[in-house]
Amino acid sequence: MKIALYPHPWSFWGGSLSGSYSYNRQMTDNSSPDDADTIYSLSWSRNVGRFNDFDLDLEMDYSESDEDKNATVGVTLRHNARNWDVNIRGENRWEDNREQDVVSDFGYALDSRWYRDDILNGTGELGMRYEDLARDQKILGGNVKYEHARFQAEFMADYISPEQSSQDSYINYNGRIDTSFAVNGQGAGLGGGNRADSALMVAIDGSPSAQFDVLVNGSAVGIAKGNSKTVVPLSPYGIYRVGIRPRGNEFYRYDQGERNITLYPGNVEVVDFSAAEEVVLLGKLVDGQGGALVNAAIQSEVGFVRTDRFGIFQVNLPPSDKYFQVKLADGQSCGAEIPESYQKRGGVGMVGVLECRQGGVRE
Repeated sequence: MKIALYPHPWSFWGGSLSGSYSYNRQMTDNSSPDDADTIYSLSWSRNVGRFNDFDLDLEMDYSESDEDKNATVGVTLRHNARNWDVNIRGENRWEDNREQDVVSDFGYALDSRWYRDDILNGTGELGMRYEDLARDQKILGGNVKYEHARFQAEFMADYISPEQSSQDSYINYNGRIDTSFAVNGQGAGLGGGNRADSALMVAIDGSPSAQFDVLVNGSAVGIAKGNSKTVVPLSPYGIYRVGIRPRGNEFYRYDQGERNITLYPGNVEVVDFSAAEEVVLLGKLVDGQGGALVNAAIQSEVGFVRTDRFGIFQVNLPPSDKYFQVKLADGQSCGAEIPESYQKRGGVGMVGVLECRQGGVRE
């Protein structure tokens, strides 16, 4: 017979308190009360300080199994920057069991993680850690992880140094590459490393260089590319809102509407989106004498945009366009050529001062 209770955390002393209880007994003719195992535990944690990008957390744990008792008090300092996380933890542990006296010791751990979401058309992560929490060994390790729209790869290595002088130090290596695929009547797609009994297939009609985050219920769960189909495994018996969001500094004119889908075991649901690359140009429009063209209308991808009182404009155009037409405030028209090369800042093309010439637009 086995009984287990795992209650949800609840608020206590400004923190979160949770616990568990487990009773396990072998029911046989020869069983005795000593054959029963009872385990229960309590955990409490709360944030005790926050300043700038730092958080200080306090955690306390207690567990008891028959006559063996364990207690831990730990403090963790967390630092979160844009692409960098650092955690420093110190803890003190007490152990009391039937075979030895009460033992108390102090340990600490450090870990750091650096990550970027624009490495070789994917997401990269580099982690390092050092642990001296257990009395029997010390661990120095690291991992490299890369997630692409088509696969996920990770490599990990740990240098383990036992405390006992009779044991030699050793290194553990672990690497893996995961991918997934789905096939239905509308085609086939290749996805990332997760697996599930059902899946979403995202098909984007657009430039192969376009990359998008796949959003499910508002959270990014995968990476999709243009002119291809990407598989995102999801759990069955769920209703999901699906959308896409551009990655990086490039601009795209894309379908921003969400799709609602329902998945069941063995089901692959296809969701179609369209995306077209566009460039955002920022500059100043002048006439032949260098005067600013005020309140001039420029045809863009989303309608007309107008220059301000200094002739400054910002316009969205297809990347294949080499010029654009302008309608002046007095009703006349002129054309401005887009430079073949220009600087980009945050994905916006800085084209500088452009002269608008009447009759200068090439067909």
